[in-house]
Amino acid sequence: MTQEDAITEPNKINVRDFLDSDDLLTPSEAFTIIKKALLCLIEVHSSGNLLKNLDPEKIYIHSDGSVSIDSNSLIVDFKIDDLGKTTGLVDYTSPEYLEKGTASVTSDIYSFGAMAYHLVSGKIPDLGESAMETVKNRMRSTPKPLTEKIKDFPSDLSKIIMKALDKKPENRYQSATQILVDLNNLKDFQ
Repeated sequence: MTQEDAITEPNKINVRDFLDSDDLLTPSEAFTIIKKALLCLIEVHSSGNLLKNLDPEKIYIHSDGSVSIDSNSLIVDFKIDDLGKTTGLVDYTSPEYLEKGTASVTSDIYSFGAMAYHLVSGKIPDLGESAMETVKNRMRSTPKPLTEKIKDFPSDLSKIIMKALDKKPENRYQSATQILVDLNNLKDFQ
């Protein structure tokens, strides 16, 4: 899907619209979007591509319930100049991409986890008052587990999202397919 498709297809909304509303999605509603977006991410990776920074504005929910990822949208690489001024979006970007500028499947996994965390909690993990503060937080802190933020949140789903958000790429899921296997094994959402 291209940005032109987004303009010409009025029967879809992006996930950002859900996040901008005052109502949180139920875990079940979020799970449905997360799983469908994950299937799209698997497709992107199987074609040999990376997203670098998966954010809710790139994920569309169509009127028929299908979900798509706009992998053709403009990617603005995150940069810090000599004066500490930043360019690019940091909200869903992995620590290693912020630090070294290197993207991989596991950095997409992190972005996916950050988007999923935001979708279910209404909060971007490690968000600071500025882009620089967010970068510092992303390097040093770990977001609170969803089970501590949301009463009665399913612990198994929290573990999956938190594993995707691990600071160390080697501790994350190594593929989107691995996440899908764990999601498919969740008893609360069968």
